[in-house]
Amino acid sequence: MRFKKSITTSIAAVLLASGATFTQAEDIAFTDVKESDWFYPSVQKLVQFNIINGYEDNSFKPKENINRAQAAAIIARALQLDLTSVTNPGFTDVSENYIHYRAIAKLTELGVFTKGEKFNPNENLTRAQMAKILVVAFNLNAAQLKSFEDVPADDWSYTYIGTLGGLNITTNDGQFNPKDPVGRAHLAAFIERIINLKRSDNTADIWDTWKGWGGEVNPETPAENPNTTPDKTDDKDKEDVVDYVELDDDEIEALIDKLDDAMDAIDEDMDALDKVIEDYKEILGDRKSDEDDYSRGEDKVEDAQDDLEDSISKAQSELNKIPNVKDNKVLDSKSKLEKLVKQAKEKVEDAKNVIVDIEDLKDDLIDYKEDLDKLVKEADAAIDKEDKDDMEDVYDELDELIKEAKEVFSKYEANPIKVIEDEADDFERSLDKAKDILEELSEELGNLEGDYKEDIEEMIDDLEESSRLLEEAVDDKDKEDIAYFQKRLQKLIDEAEDLYDDVDDLKSEKLEDDLEDLEKAIEDAEEVLDDSK
Repeated sequence: MRFKKSITTSIAAVLLASGATFTQAEDIAFTDVKESDWFYPSVQKLVQFNIINGYEDNSFKPKENINRAQAAAIIARALQLDLTSVTNPGFTDVSENYIHYRAIAKLTELGVFTKGEKFNPNENLTRAQMAKILVVAFNLNAAQLKSFEDVPADDWSYTYIGTLGGLNITTNDGQFNPKDPVGRAHLAAFIERIINLKRSDNTADIWDTWKGWGGEVNPETPAENPNTTPDKTDDKDKEDVVDYVELDDDEIEALIDKLDDAMDAIDEDMDALDKVIEDYKEILGDRKSDEDDYSRGEDKVEDAQDDLEDSISKAQSELNKIPNVKDNKVLDSKSKLEKLVKQAKEKVEDAKNVIVDIEDLKDDLIDYKEDLDKLVKEADAAIDKEDKDDMEDVYDELDELIKEAKEVFSKYEANPIKVIEDEADDFERSLDKAKDILEELSEELGNLEGDYKEDIEEMIDDLEESSRLLEEAVDDKDKEDIAYFQKRLQKLIDEAEDLYDDVDDLKSEKLEDDLEDLEKAIEDAEEVLDDSK
């Protein structure tokens, strides 16, 4: 409820400040939206209230897929968010100059979108993603979730999709198709149904103030909707129905040519990136290379990355433009391009790890070598003193340091750099010594297990013997002996508890049974001691 209030408050402030009211305009005639279309009322309503817009050629393109950035802009308008002041969410692929930056930033600030390295603005919005942003943005709650065959209960989207089903926002039964893209007409229908729901509930919110929106009737219900008739809505208003576009041979060939061009561009840029990375590694491996050589190599790698990312973006844009077609040639080219885009994205991520800050790596090698050498000396001292506590402490510290040191050295091994080869050799020798002493510490601590086992057996014998002598003194009613053996047994119990703690700290699986025996002996001794009092 806190999320909904924050949105409602911010919108109310905007309305009060601007004096804005929302009134319904006349129906807008789109060339590709007929009054008989199941989505006609939803499209008209959202266009009239400036939530979604048409195109300059007077078309609406109802079957065109919505990408993530477009969805952000539409949701922000539906919520009437104030976008004058936003916090940069830090997405690397959404600049402050991007057309939908403010909508993306504000919705991320409100928790509708999740923060991360990238937003992927040009990627198609999937039905699962749509379910999440609608449920979070409009603060939807259903008394009972609706299950779908293709959405398992342990899936991240289960609750969001189930909420839409439970509120009849989605009209699907059986399958929800969570991975399918969302078309413009379908998103319009979802949003209209949600606003109708919000206007009909008992909670006051901004949608209640919209003049001219009309009744709260769900447009999917034929019996209650004057704009549709039963014979046209029984199947047509189901959002899982896909309307395929028929293309002639020339259109198919042109579409395939565009996809092929996109693939060629990515292939070319991937080869170029591989080449500059290979050249850069050769520079790193040449002792004659200087800082200017390193800088030029880095610039070439970064430029090649940028070129590949640009080709990926253009390819993604071409993929988003593909209409719903059944032509196998188009579908085959689409599948190939999607796989290539995925490979290209992975290559870009891998390339980011290629460039090395040589001075930082050199400093890390030197610093970690010094830390390793220091702990090796401490380990030697602990072993010489046979100090269990010191050995355990230095073992844990050295084990952690070796893990960190290996990660540092892996950076050098991935790109051997001649100018810091000496530092790397010194580091590797120190790392090997640290591994050896760690193994020695492990053996010494292992030897302690045998010693502790003997100590436990002796302690149990002493506890049992002292307990027996105390019981005999009690039977004899010898007050002097009772006092003596009580004191003696209490001392042994204290020593046994200390021994138990020491062995328990060792975390030895081999001594678990022995510890249980010792614990039982301590409890028995305490019982004898209590009885004697």
